[in-house]
Amino acid sequence: MDLINQLVSTLGVSGQQAEGGTGLLMKLVKDNLSGTDFGRVLGAEPKLEGMMSQAPESGGDSLLGMAGGLLSSLGSDKLAGLTQIAGGMQKLGLDKDTLVQFIPVILQYFQKQGQGDIAGLIQKALPF
Repeated sequence: MDLINQLVSTLGVSGQQAEGGTGLLMKLVKDNLSGTDFGRVLGAEPKLEGMMSQAPESGGDSLLGMAGGLLSSLGSDKLAGLTQIAGGMQKLGLDKDTLVQFIPVILQYFQKQGQGDIAGLIQKALPF
């Protein structure tokens, strides 16, 4: 079963929500990993790059986007990233509780593929 189908069946989200939410999380992973490590993540699942490009913009003029910018300027980059992702998830019609539920499903997907090292990189890059 591929990652999107796993998210849909486990969390009860739509395919679009699964792709968009995964894309948003991978943008945060990209921001918090070195280029080399993120390249390893993309190499393990090439579809992630397309999901990232399909993900809704998460900042913008919204209050969440402004809060993310403020937190980033104060040096709280990971917290700022979470705030920005929450804005993107809201655009997808997902709440913060669902956002958190994506993570173990994604990690388990990579572990089942025999890519525990990739799951470890993703987990390291996410602030929660």
